[in-house]
Amino acid sequence: MNVGSKQLVQLGPWEVDAKTLDAAGAAWNSVVSGRVPTGTNSGLPPNAGSDFPSAGWRVVGSVRESWAEEVLILGAPSVVEPGRWVLVQLAHLEDGWSLAAPLDCLPVPGRESRRQGLRLYWDRESFEYGRGSMPNLEVVLQNDSDIPWTPTELDTEYVHGRIFNNEGRQLGSGWHSYGKSGLLPTLAPGEGTRLSVTCDEQVAKKLPLGSFQVVAHLSAMGLSTKTRAGLIVKPV
Repeated sequence: MNVGSKQLVQLGPWEVDAKTLDAAGAAWNSVVSGRVPTGTNSGLPPNAGSDFPSAGWRVVGSVRESWAEEVLILGAPSVVEPGRWVLVQLAHLEDGWSLAAPLDCLPVPGRESRRQGLRLYWDRESFEYGRGSMPNLEVVLQNDSDIPWTPTELDTEYVHGRIFNNEGRQLGSGWHSYGKSGLLPTLAPGEGTRLSVTCDEQVAKKLPLGSFQVVAHLSAMGLSTKTRAGLIVKPV
């Protein structure tokens, strides 16, 4: 949970320094001053409702993106639900600043902390499937600790598979568009659960006959299998 001297918490998709949540906030107009086009919805982000906080705002983090010169994550405590936060992504694009719609979330421990004691592994060495179709892949998520593991609202069961050729080169991005996934189950000490693995359809269906390799990655916690399973493409 520690990166250098920082203790991380996760807010929505972003991990931020926990100390930023304790810092003094400021008025919305003050935080975004000079960073948004004037005269656009009074400087508020899209879909900002009547419960959008007017104060308590601070920059909780910044992220690097290829499509923007700078991306800042702004956060403020919710005025509706105590303990929850409202986040807004503020991006500096070529034609100026842009605000994304606000996101409501609950701060949870960082990914590294949440995955402690968990192991993601293949329980078989290889999988076969017919060329032009999609492989049916599964991994096991197991709680190797001596205490129960309980998911947070961010711990969804989506697992994606990264496909590699036998020279170790990854084929495609490894990412796949997906809808809302269910939450992972609570796991007692020593208990495991089987999870489906989704591969990039544009890669998996176009693989030629032969053997490949696949690594599974549990997106919610940044947890990957330590080994690669064989992926064998056979004639239909």
